[in-house]
Amino acid sequence: MSIQQQSLTEWVERLNDDIFYQPKDEVAFKTIEEDVDPNVIVKINHNTYDFAKFKGGVEFVRSTGVMSLDKSEELIRWEDEEKKGGSVALMTRFTFKENATGKVSSKDSLVISTVKWIDGKRKLVELTEVESE
Repeated sequence: MSIQQQSLTEWVERLNDDIFYQPKDEVAFKTIEEDVDPNVIVKINHNTYDFAKFKGGVEFVRSTGVMSLDKSEELIRWEDEEKKGGSVALMTRFTFKENATGKVSSKDSLVISTVKWIDGKRKLVELTEVESE
């Protein structure tokens, strides 16, 4: 299915999978460069990050462990059919295994992704995450 035919939720889930859960770093960083707007605003709990800090954070997390998605459920979505943008709220549960210690932890995360149609393609422009163990 082409990206243009994907629902907004499918696109956001694919974006998250490519950045966080699939095993290849080169796929993750290509996805960030292609699908995340350079002016993105990322909020995780009470911290705010720009594009460079978000990319650096992803690099750090991927270098220190492996994340796997246990579940993802759409809670609500607003989609601008004409522009192919909108907002999606996903409730996720994921597992993180630390490389150094082998410690495994599970976390719940509410993620609200805002996507806009920019220069002929979807771009993540804002991400807000509330994460807890």
